[in-house]
Amino acid sequence: SACMTCRAAAAVYPVVVVIAGQHFENDQGLAIGAIATGGGVGAFLFPFAMSALAEGLGIDRAFWFYVAISLALTLAAGTVLRREPQADL
Repeated sequence: SACMTCRAAAAVYPVVVVIAGQHFENDQGLAIGAIATGGGVGAFLFPFAMSALAEGLGIDRAFWFYVAISLALTLAAGTVLRREPQADL
């Protein structure tokens, strides 16, 4: 429940910040700022979005939709982080 969610977030968030900081060496502040902003906005909007989806699609389909969106965003992030960081010009 909430305790497990906090533990999962506490395990994942530092790893994501470190990887982004290492990958975007020249723009670490921007990368970490985007991660923090995205997390905050996502945490704020998630209950409203899931409520609307659950009403429109039903709770089962709403969560499957969430799984699909999460998978798509994870794959997109993976393609960005697979590329070699750009060298200074």
